[in-house]
Amino acid sequence: MDQDFCHNCFIAGPVENCPHCGYSILSQANGNQLLIPGTMLKDKYRIGRTLGAGGFGITYLAKDISTSELCAIKEYFPSALSVRDDYTRQVYPSSSDNAGLFEQGRKEFKNEAEALCLFLGNPFILQVTDMFELNGTSYYVMEYLDGVNLKALAYSMGGKLPAALALEVLQSVCSILSVMHERGLLHRNICPENIFITKKGIVKLIDFCAARFFIGERFFAGERSQSFSVILKPGFSSPEMYSAKGKQGPWTDVYSAGASFLCAAAGASLPDVPARLAGAMLDSVFSLAGIKPGLKQAIEKSLEIDCRDRYQSAAEFLAHISRTESAKKQAKMNKVQISLPSNIEAKGVPFIRISQGDKWMLPSNIDMKIGRAPDSCNIILEDKDISRIHCIIRYENNRGEFTLTDLSSNGTYIQGGRMQYNVPQNILPGSRFAMPAGKYEMEVGVE
Repeated sequence: MDQDFCHNCFIAGPVENCPHCGYSILSQANGNQLLIPGTMLKDKYRIGRTLGAGGFGITYLAKDISTSELCAIKEYFPSALSVRDDYTRQVYPSSSDNAGLFEQGRKEFKNEAEALCLFLGNPFILQVTDMFELNGTSYYVMEYLDGVNLKALAYSMGGKLPAALALEVLQSVCSILSVMHERGLLHRNICPENIFITKKGIVKLIDFCAARFFIGERFFAGERSQSFSVILKPGFSSPEMYSAKGKQGPWTDVYSAGASFLCAAAGASLPDVPARLAGAMLDSVFSLAGIKPGLKQAIEKSLEIDCRDRYQSAAEFLAHISRTESAKKQAKMNKVQISLPSNIEAKGVPFIRISQGDKWMLPSNIDMKIGRAPDSCNIILEDKDISRIHCIIRYENNRGEFTLTDLSSNGTYIQGGRMQYNVPQNILPGSRFAMPAGKYEMEVGVE
């Protein structure tokens, strides 16, 4: 296996520090779960660095050696259900009890790829160009996107978007959803993280892992998998997604699109459905967004609790917002290309969080100290077993990786082993570490 190449730009040569793109080779943190750079899939795709790792899959940067084009390859690897053989790199269910869930999730993974394949040639939906089975699991190949998601874009602009820019994105999203709904497909996972804007200003929808057909023979209503069928995004998921008997349709995506616009324009989280049903209002969020009455009325209608009171299609929603005073000021209607501010660099937003707990967004290229000393640390954990300055986490923006340094007396642990004191270690997005001795499990990532 040839690994003597840059895992980011694929130019042959020393891999420690690439002189062409500045990328530094990652350590082998979480290496037992990953395909090794240089691995060939189908004798066609050469694996490079890991772009991201989530609960159900790992996405790699790859090069199609037949065309010399970069692409992204998503591998089905549900971390809670899978193990990988260290030698053969084959993927297996982690136990016989998990075999059924593993296969069920694999069907969902294939459904995601099949849904995207329906729109091959549509430049505004993530393009899937190949899908195959190998190593005991499934893969699909997609275009490599260079840009930023809506959440990261808002973060880069001080926390929220100007209302006019947010409206351009909303119009684009509704245009794309209209095409999808005409083909009988729901996205069901619209949120700022899944609305992507390329450096050329092209809006694309990504992450179809929850997509479902809602007309024809492939109607999935009522087929509810406890583990895979519903993905709830608090603040963005519609009321009907919270109920096994909820009737989903185009109005389901309308709710999520309206919520994504309001979140981006206001720079604030929306109350989730349970909170709204308990009486939480949207007034404060609308106040932060500062949008004109006509547009506010349209967004309010898209966010009605009762789906019958919402727009029944994305096309109807688009037609209404395009008639508002705010939309009329835009030069073009119903477009799917926007103008990004020239000073915005398209990068994801790094974060660190305690598993099932608090989450902090991290600035790039700055040391962030974690510990119990409020006068010295950026992230404070009030626990006697945590050192005053326990460790330092840093996100290297140009390399897309984190650097972790242990400075504690009780230890910082990766993969069950204690880190060397004051020796920086590079770790991948999606990696976890613990301190001390597993008391706090932390995860780092980019979204």
